[in-house]
Amino acid sequence: MNAGVAIAAIVAGGLLLLGRRPRAGDTLALGRPLDQALVTSGWGDSRDYRATADNPHPKHEGLDLRAATGTPVGAMAAGVVAYVRLEHTGVSGRGVRLSHPNGLTTEYLHLSRVLVRAGQRVSAGELLGLSGSSPARPDVPHLHVTVRANAAALARYRRLYGMPAGGFGSTTRGGTAVPAEPLVRATYTAAVIARASARGVAPPRAA
Repeated sequence: MNAGVAIAAIVAGGLLLLGRRPRAGDTLALGRPLDQALVTSGWGDSRDYRATADNPHPKHEGLDLRAATGTPVGAMAAGVVAYVRLEHTGVSGRGVRLSHPNGLTTEYLHLSRVLVRAGQRVSAGELLGLSGSSPARPDVPHLHVTVRANAAALARYRRLYGMPAGGFGSTTRGGTAVPAEPLVRATYTAAVIARASARGVAPPRAA
């Protein structure tokens, strides 16, 4: 971990509030997508995904955050709406993808409503939509977030955090999926932290 990165960690009730305090030049920092951001599943957690030509070894490529249906979802950083999906079908259902100036894209999936349009510029924290559930698991409302990086941002990510066990994720028009744990300040369950640590993708802890 870069020694110049300041860390915040609060332990309470088996949960850890982790992440980096913003600092000058910290170009990969992201805010939280929910006011109460509790991560219940992280990078690589077991999922029954089908292999594809683009992703022959599928894994959970993001964070699942607990959210009741209708919870406001905000942009984790300023950017442009690159893609909007309005159909509640497939694995992901409704969703929004943002493109950010630092080379990252962020994806917000399983929405019950989408409140932005493609090409729209948004500020950090601006309302994108309302959380919902995936078509495959309608009884488990939550928000799924994926972070992707273009070539330059991926190189910077590797310098800061290294390569996760098992490598990075799939590559799409939005870039290559990377573990979001080191980037997103949120509350993580102890179980998520333990699994992430084993994969080398845990959120940074205070020294």
